[in-house]
Amino acid sequence: MTARRHGLAAPGPQPGGAYARRGREGSSLTGRTLAGLEWAGLTAAVQALLSLAILAALSRLLTPADFGLTALAMVFVAAAQWIGPRNIGSAIVRHPGLADRHLATGMVLSGAAGILLAAGVWGLAPAAARLTGEPAVAPLLETLSLALAVSGLATVPEALCRRQLRFRALSAVEVSAQTFGYGVVAIVLAATGFGVQALVWGIVLRRAVHAAAVFATAPRLPRPGLAWRPASELLHAGVGFSSIALFSLAARQGSRLVIGSWLGAAALGHYTPAMALASLFGYPGRVLGGVLFPAMAERQDRVDRLVPVWLNGTEMLALLALPFGLMLAVSAPEIVAVVLGGQWDAAVPAVRILAAGAAARICGLVNRPVPRAMGALGRVAWRQAAFACLLLAAVAAGSRWGLDGAAAAASGALLVFWLMMTQLSLSLLGLDRRAWLQRLLPALWTGAWAAPALALTAMLAREADLPAAAALAAQAAACGAAAGAAVWHAPRCARARFPVWALAQWPPGAMGRPGRLLRWALACLARRNGR
Repeated sequence: MTARRHGLAAPGPQPGGAYARRGREGSSLTGRTLAGLEWAGLTAAVQALLSLAILAALSRLLTPADFGLTALAMVFVAAAQWIGPRNIGSAIVRHPGLADRHLATGMVLSGAAGILLAAGVWGLAPAAARLTGEPAVAPLLETLSLALAVSGLATVPEALCRRQLRFRALSAVEVSAQTFGYGVVAIVLAATGFGVQALVWGIVLRRAVHAAAVFATAPRLPRPGLAWRPASELLHAGVGFSSIALFSLAARQGSRLVIGSWLGAAALGHYTPAMALASLFGYPGRVLGGVLFPAMAERQDRVDRLVPVWLNGTEMLALLALPFGLMLAVSAPEIVAVVLGGQWDAAVPAVRILAAGAAARICGLVNRPVPRAMGALGRVAWRQAAFACLLLAAVAAGSRWGLDGAAAAASGALLVFWLMMTQLSLSLLGLDRRAWLQRLLPALWTGAWAAPALALTAMLAREADLPAAAALAAQAAACGAAAGAAVWHAPRCARARFPVWALAQWPPGAMGRPGRLLRWALACLARRNGR
């Protein structure tokens, strides 16, 4: 059976050869994917630190109500983005025969959609404010509508960079936008008394910096134009992504709308940073998913090549997720005090409760590229729909017990969704549950060591009345040391398998000295495990 029958045939010769999925000359797809992971991983680490620093500064300059109002306004912006150009970008990443006419048409479609949606959000801002019961939402939406127009213009060049696995360039784009577009602008405006407008202008200018940088980074683009057949292909390919995005939007933003409408902007203001802290540790998983999607799209007819990527990705993410989840649950008072400050003590219970959902989110991110790359979008869509219904119903019911009840409902729904998506990945890859459970054993073993060490250290630090920063540092050190000891002394049934796989795939000279140190650590662990 030919590659063309699977929709994998390479496009014909293009002007300049700009759109083929290729990286360094002579490099394999695996090597390019891991190179992408290197740079995207570095970006994730930098963005996580930047996000913490920006959140720490803004939480001391603004009130919980400011964050809650911005979150309510972003519900409607996110809804407009679902209608808009984002899914055209996903269609461009996966299109098997991408040509100039597709890019030219995609630029017109995404740009026009962004401008029209910006105008729609501007006009409907008063109605949205009445729906939420918060009049202050209207002027925020008028400002945020500018972000929709800017995002539409940048859709095609960003998608083209992702298609060609140009993650080193995209890393610089993301860091620049986060630092200068959002961080500097929002902090300066907040410090000079702009209040909630500091947050929304930070969001708008982040999109603007991102768009300018991605245009400068992208390969040569054709002149914008509109053709019927390419437009039909892109819109048809984006339907599956649109349906998935719709239900994902309903789950994520609908739950915030319920909390904000039922419990008020201040409660949502506490929930939003709590969710941000819980999601912060998901950066590695989001990086993995973002890099694997275009790579897996090329491997969609080779299930045997997808299986080891998914299994080893599951093992790595589980080993990250469990210690981080334990840190969130046990060290929530110190984390909130250090990052957010004293006025956010009401967010501590929500952070603790969201820890379980955060761990499930991290573990589940490796499930995202598999069905998308293999074209099983319909099977993803109905699961997203079921999750959205479950989450909204659970959050609405849990809100009767306040913010803590809503957070518990959200965590429970995330755990259920993780299991649903894992079952789909197992089905598509032809694996049984036993293979998956075996890859979770290293994480469970590590958690069994890290949990008591972390709890004991937290108890001693609080009894000694240590400053929050010192107590958090001690707890993180204890958790890390216990996790490392657990991995090193694991019994045969709980030994990690990914080091051997990573050594076989990782380019020896990648990332210079840091890459050599990482290979040395993986080699030591592989020898210790006797594999």
